[in-house]
Amino acid sequence: MLGNTISAQPYLLLSSLIPGALTYYLPGLLNDYKHFLYFIFVLYVCMMLVESLMMIIASLVPNFLMGRITGSRIQGFMILEGKFFRLPRDLPGPFWRYPLFYVAFHRYSYQGLFKNEFEGLEFPHLEGGASAFIIWGRDLEE
Repeated sequence: MLGNTISAQPYLLLSSLIPGALTYYLPGLLNDYKHFLYFIFVLYVCMMLVESLMMIIASLVPNFLMGRITGSRIQGFMILEGKFFRLPRDLPGPFWRYPLFYVAFHRYSYQGLFKNEFEGLEFPHLEGGASAFIIWGRDLEE
């Protein structure tokens, strides 16, 4: 497992760098190399976590198809509880909120990416205190 992890590092780095560069600059995110490097780092760590999780599942489940199904289900549960679809206060019951919400690494990656992009960002205000929302270069108040 250690040899597989070490040998996969260059490919994981390239797999996070190339698509990360395409997906970071196309929508017009912050044009700063520090923000870009943090974005790439979060992608790299997420891929390492997924690969490590799948290696653990592969060592526990002998059947290839059942291993993929089990890994997909675990990933699906983590995505559902990762603060993307529902807020933490809206999660039902103790099983969904407490162990799964804090174990799901998607929660931490979303939080890191949102802070990377939006922390310290200021939006312009129009006269009278109304916010100016601009979508694709058009003002919504026109």
